[in-house]
Amino acid sequence: MKEIIGVRDVERKIEKKKLETIENTILLVEKIFSGIRAEIILSADGVDSDWDKNANIFLLNTESEQKIGMLILENSTSFGDYENEIVKIISKNLVRELGTLDELREVGIEEFNQGKELERCNLELSLAYEDLSLAHEELSEAYNMTVLLNKNLSRASLKVKSFLEQAPIAFGILRHRHLKVELANSLILQLWGKDKSVIGKPLSEALPELSGQPYLQILDDVYTSGVRYVGREAKVTLTNQLKTSDFYFNFIYEPLKNERGITNAIMIIATDVTELVNNRNTITKAIKNLNQP
Repeated sequence: MKEIIGVRDVERKIEKKKLETIENTILLVEKIFSGIRAEIILSADGVDSDWDKNANIFLLNTESEQKIGMLILENSTSFGDYENEIVKIISKNLVRELGTLDELREVGIEEFNQGKELERCNLELSLAYEDLSLAHEELSEAYNMTVLLNKNLSRASLKVKSFLEQAPIAFGILRHRHLKVELANSLILQLWGKDKSVIGKPLSEALPELSGQPYLQILDDVYTSGVRYVGREAKVTLTNQLKTSDFYFNFIYEPLKNERGITNAIMIIATDVTELVNNRNTITKAIKNLNQP
């Protein structure tokens, strides 16, 4: 009886996460495009061609290309290619997140069947991976918005820029070859363990503890090559109030280029996943110990 309750608990948690993901996507669309009302409708059996012809975007299964739902936007008749591209990116990220949650449901149910002793540890590990995956998607979404902003600075991109400034994602801009901190929102300052006094300083001076770590060289390589760099669960040693600690981040170093295609700045977007990584490592060690004879 306990196993059945556990499986139902996984189902409830996953469904709750899916509802939250859909609600957050609607809020994101309505925040970027003021005056627009968004609605997302999903169908487990797919979307019939005559089901609803008012969809702005059909949500497609990434593997089968089957229509699994639709995104309806009211008052969007004035949308151009730029706005439609943003909506497509958001829709693709939504489908990816929903697919991840469906996979986690199956993983969670399978893990419940592996044995009573490992039940609790495996469930916690599954949920840790779930949260980590959602953090990745949030980071990817913010990144895609940033790329569009970079390509359309002359095309009424203030709404998207305003969204980035208010979004719950740590980000900053490093200007020119010496990587001067031109912009750093409160979240990235918190991650760095620094205050606004770092604005205007080269990153090597703002975060001297990066000396001996690979990140200053990686940033230099991004500036030289013009190719973005993606870090996943990257270990970083930072100093906050004379206390040095290890952290783990998901991050993107995105080169920002001028009209001639020459890099003149780098945007940093980051998510702190320290607690998730530490939890996963602890649980993995516990599972390994349990499996030892």
